[in-house]
Amino acid sequence: MSDNKNILEPLVDCVLESGILISTTLIKAVSNLSIFLLRASWDGIETISEILYKPNNKQLDYENTNSSILTGPEYHLENSLASTTLSLTDNTVTHTSNIEKSLTKPDFPKYLNLGSFDNYTLPEKCNYKSFKKDINNTLKCYIGVNIRGVQEIDFFKDGSLLVGGASRWGKTSLLYSILLSLMDRYDSEYLKIVLVDFKQVDLVRLDKYKHVVSDCITDINRFKSLLSWIENECNNRAKLFRNYDVANIQEFNNLNTNKLQPLIIVIDEIAQILTGDKKETDEVKSWLHRIICKCMAFGIYFIVCTQELSRDTLGKMKINFTQSAGVKCADKTASDLIIKNGNLEDITVKGRCKIDNSDGITEFQSYLVTIDDFRKTLHDKRK
Repeated sequence: MSDNKNILEPLVDCVLESGILISTTLIKAVSNLSIFLLRASWDGIETISEILYKPNNKQLDYENTNSSILTGPEYHLENSLASTTLSLTDNTVTHTSNIEKSLTKPDFPKYLNLGSFDNYTLPEKCNYKSFKKDINNTLKCYIGVNIRGVQEIDFFKDGSLLVGGASRWGKTSLLYSILLSLMDRYDSEYLKIVLVDFKQVDLVRLDKYKHVVSDCITDINRFKSLLSWIENECNNRAKLFRNYDVANIQEFNNLNTNKLQPLIIVIDEIAQILTGDKKETDEVKSWLHRIICKCMAFGIYFIVCTQELSRDTLGKMKINFTQSAGVKCADKTASDLIIKNGNLEDITVKGRCKIDNSDGITEFQSYLVTIDDFRKTLHDKRK
């Protein structure tokens, strides 16, 4: 040919260009595959390192207080991983664990120290508080303040009460607290009270209120008549209980529209009653013991107060009082006649008392109650 060109030249050019394109594609594919494999290898190495050096979860069992990891309010690590390094021999890369950040000391809240009952100080005086009136089938009174709140006496639950202690240490005020709370809380149609005061000083001032059945009893003959009447009343109530197949006044009142009235007999300074002729005194003491022994089931309760603490005064009666309250006593012997191991001789505050009942021995400060409190609180309950 005149231009001297080879007819196969275009074909050769096409083959060369195709070869170059294929080669380029293969190189890129191999390169990408290599990069992928390298990255996968790196991730695998990191995963293996985390598994190998991850802390043992059992060591961090915070519920197990015997664990060496948990030592009170601060967490301490044994063999801390904070400075652990992992060397990769292929490319000498050093990896530092970040575990230090996740195990920082927790920020605990701060609480005020409220102390304990052992450190609680009772007030040296507290004034009477009126409580919601209650004409239901209960017989409670509120007489002061203890470390948990208001101190109560539940006659249906704990029975007759013996009150003892030295003169001028708050015995009369405690007696007034009991009577004022009972009169304030219960209607006079529900609760009846009989007062006995041979000294004719304290209780005689309260016999004009509607709750009190008669004039205050101040002599032995009227007192013996009272004991005879109480015995007859117990016998009559016993017959009612048998007819209705009940065991106490609460069960009877729950079954009947016509209710039996609870009765409380309050005797101030019983030693004054038990003086004089020994034969008559022994007779009255034995009679009183017999009545106290059986009358509680019939809703009749005694509150007996004395400052003369001796076995001659109390005799067998002591065992029939299922609860006792005491103020300051002269010595441990006198204290034990009121509350065994009550340590009433250690009391140093006027009006401070201890009571022993089904709740155990409780120390409290009795309300400071005077005759004026009766007048103010019960102004509409005089006869």
